[in-house]
Amino acid sequence: MTLGDRTALSSSQRAVFAAAGTSHILALSGLHMGILLGLFSLFPAYWRRSGVMVLLTVTLCWAFALLTGLSVSVVRSALMLTVGALAVLRGGRTSTVNVLCFAAIVILVVSPMALFDVGFQLSFLSVFSILTVVPVLDSLCPVRRLQRYPFLSALWQLVAVGIAAQVGTAPLVAHYFGQLPVWFVLSNVVAIPCAYAILWLGLCYLLLPVSWLGQVLLFVGSTMSQMLAAIASWPHATLDGLHPSALQTLLVYALIVTLYLLVVRVRGIKVRLL
Repeated sequence: MTLGDRTALSSSQRAVFAAAGTSHILALSGLHMGILLGLFSLFPAYWRRSGVMVLLTVTLCWAFALLTGLSVSVVRSALMLTVGALAVLRGGRTSTVNVLCFAAIVILVVSPMALFDVGFQLSFLSVFSILTVVPVLDSLCPVRRLQRYPFLSALWQLVAVGIAAQVGTAPLVAHYFGQLPVWFVLSNVVAIPCAYAILWLGLCYLLLPVSWLGQVLLFVGSTMSQMLAAIASWPHATLDGLHPSALQTLLVYALIVTLYLLVVRVRGIKVRLL
């Protein structure tokens, strides 16, 4: 999970993560970049906005991308972070959706065939869905009331992000893999906090390989695996045998977009895309 090397995973372990709807935590993604950025949150705010700190942040993220093999999701995250860092350096702001589109264009210019890569499609669709659907879900939930309760607020954010990511990727996952997880919300509530802990512990262990830290890392990883395996073993944990055609998949996305625009219009929700 720390470096994206999944060669030691057995086919049964991969099947558990797929059935639980948590395969994304095994892939290098923005979660890893978020961990790296978290290191810089320890510095004072005026240092984080300095040119040297911005340059160091960008350099560290691209070094991590090179170290892990320049996967599509990591390159996307590094490009988005680079543009965002330059905007901070200039003292301005930029639309996250615009930055996401810019990252997609850069990747496709360098490698046009990436458009047909499943990882590219799922990576960008999931992030785009999170950026656009989460604000709508927040408007349907009394988020302001939850802000008084940090635990409930954090729990809601996990649920909202999980639902938004599934909305954007479920038709494509069904098209390519023929199955959809049913308990993905609960699985992500379990997996994402554990993934944060594992990534932090993994990075610390790479820097300071002491035995007790390795034991804690193994305990968190095995606990997460056991909990996900239990969820994946529940009755009707997945919907199998789907395999919609390309036309059917496009029609499902058209229906999702139509329902999204209807909810936005009826509720009067303002979603800033550009």
